This record gives sequence, structure tokens and C-alpha cells, in this order.
Amino acid sequence: MVTLDVRPQLLDALSALRDRVAAARFPLPVPGAPRALVNRDELLAQLDDYLLPRLRAPEAPLLAVIGGSTGAGKSTLVNSLVGRQVSEAGVLRPTTRTPVLVCHPDDHHWFGTGRVLPGLARIPHPTRHHGGRPDPDEDDETGRTDTPVLRVET
Repeated sequence: MVTLDVRPQLLDALSALRDRVAAARFPLPVPGAPRALVNRDELLAQLDDYLLPRLRAPEAPLLAVIGGSTGAGKSTLVNSLVGRQVSEAGVLRPTTRTPVLVCHPDDHHWFGTGRVLPGLARIPHPTRHHGGRPDPDEDDETGRTDTPVLRVET
């Protein structure tokens, strides 16, 4: 049985589609133009954030997001799946103030750089500790920081 790798052709087609969608302009103030701009931006985000990166690096590990309302048990679920505490769980809301990305040590190179969630600075070695756990939300001088950050746990 012969298998063909269609990824290069699909990548070329999606890249061309992405370029055409990005080039679309809606300069006239007609009904529907604002919605068309939103649709264009949403399609570009899907292409740029999901489809094109997966085709460019099919060997990349899968990224799953655990989401839910405050106090729903997200940290408890993740800690249970990992088998140790990687995300702070507690009775105060919100307990987890910084996003936590948990990965296998062999996959750290995929997530430790800005390739995934590029708008968030990585916190490889937090310097402040509270109760034995790093608190990446705190800045050494001010006690707070406004820089969006991501804690990567292996």
C-alpha cells in the first residue's frame, strides 16, 4: 500500500488561503462590513494559531486546555492527572492567578519558548516563594507585576 503525504499541498493551499483572507479589505461603510472584518480576523486567528502550525510541525505534542469557572476544580483535576501539585488549589478565589502549562520534560522545548502562547512571558525560575510554592505573580520590588506570564511545569 502506497501512502502519499498530502501535507505539503495542504500547507500550500492553506497558506494561499490565509494570504487571500488577510488581503481582504472592507473599506466602505456598508451594512455587514464590521461583521465581515470580525469574521476575517477570526478566520486568520484559526489559520495562524491552529491549522498552519499543526501542518508545519505534525510531531508537536497535543495541547489541551482545562477551562472553567472559578472554583470549579481545574487545579485539583490537573494535579490529580499529573500525580503531584503543579497548580495551586485552595479555598480562596481565585487561587490560581497565573496560567500553568504542564508538559512532559521531553516536550519542554515546545512550550518553554514563545512558540505557544507568544504573548505570555515564561517564568522558568520564580524567585519569590510563599509556603514553599513559587508565586510568579509577585515582583521583587513592587510586590505585583502587570506583565502577562505563564508558568511552565514539567
